[in-house]
Amino acid sequence: MDLSDPPGSEPNPEKIDRSRLLLALLFVLAVIVAAFAFVQQADLREAADARATAESDAQVTADATERAQAPASPDDVVDQPARNEPRRQLLTQLRTPMFEREGQILAASLSPDARRIATAGDDGTPRIWDVESGDLLAELSGHADPVRVAHFSPDGSLLVTADDDGGMELWDGVTFQNLASVEVNISAVRAADFSPDGTSLLTAGDDGRVRIWRISVEAPGAATLSADLVLESRNDRITTAAFSPDGSRIVAAGNDGLARIWDAHTGTALADLDGHDAQINSAAFSPDGARVATAGANGVVRIWDVSTAPPAEPFILNAHDGPVHKAAFYPDGLLLVTAGCDEQNIPCQTASARAWDAETGELLTEWLIDSPGVTSANLSPDGQHLLTIGADGLVQLASIHLNTILEHE
Repeated sequence: MDLSDPPGSEPNPEKIDRSRLLLALLFVLAVIVAAFAFVQQADLREAADARATAESDAQVTADATERAQAPASPDDVVDQPARNEPRRQLLTQLRTPMFEREGQILAASLSPDARRIATAGDDGTPRIWDVESGDLLAELSGHADPVRVAHFSPDGSLLVTADDDGGMELWDGVTFQNLASVEVNISAVRAADFSPDGTSLLTAGDDGRVRIWRISVEAPGAATLSADLVLESRNDRITTAAFSPDGSRIVAAGNDGLARIWDAHTGTALADLDGHDAQINSAAFSPDGARVATAGANGVVRIWDVSTAPPAEPFILNAHDGPVHKAAFYPDGLLLVTAGCDEQNIPCQTASARAWDAETGELLTEWLIDSPGVTSANLSPDGQHLLTIGADGLVQLASIHLNTILEHE
């Protein structure tokens, strides 16, 4: 009842309706005000979070830019980050079929189509394995001494094996029929590589020389290897040698910690890469041929800019705590994959593969190698597959897929 109504009178229905309408409008207005306040608070919180994220990203970018622009020198050593603190997590896929036999395996190579593995060892018999099933496909006869080299050609049509007495065999990479036999020298052959077009082959080993051979396939099931050039290195023993991606240059390195680059056609020495104080186990060109990564027995990896003459001072990574067995650039050239021991003992009980930003030296991710007593690890030329060799005769294959694109201005 309205107080303005006379005593004893009936309530005015119109006034009651107006009161109810006014209360309803006040309630709706209160709801709108509360909702507006809630949205405003949420926007303020979101803006604060965005500012914090932007400031954090800006600091990370500034730090990375400062590292990338810093001049490289032998003293600019990038230590590995803590193992459990990779700065960027990359998506990986691993698969590990296993191949095992009695005796020591000294070499393992994956075919370019990733369907077969060639292994060789102290019994002098190279073997071919099916990756998918793990079945033994072939045993190759022809060597009388331990075999340290087994390597497929880029198209997988050829396979070369070489032994401790300088003997070399060339095989059909599909049928595994023997195509040619050559005595390289009277000492162990420790490295071999095919030119990108598969028409040339280099070998190197304990006599400190690199030899280049011309391959002529005369007919199905027959080929000849003709000596073309002999290159003198500065090492007593060469442990690694490789062609550049365009086949115009060769890099080789060895036990004295010295590396050299030659013109593959004339044999002219183009550059010397000095600085390692331990044996170099691996040397590889980047996909564009502008850089060379050398990996040492003391865990140090050096990345050289060989596009200038003389080469600029290298970028240095303390990549592993023990010997680095292999270093290879990923196909985009922005990543470097290393495989090695994380302790000084050989065989080592702790080993890993690691992916690095090839320009800043940042550790991106790593994979622990689940194989006790690792004696060696071999990366495919494109860095996408890892073969590990155990002291117990166990060979494991891991496929590494890094789903990332690193951009550098």
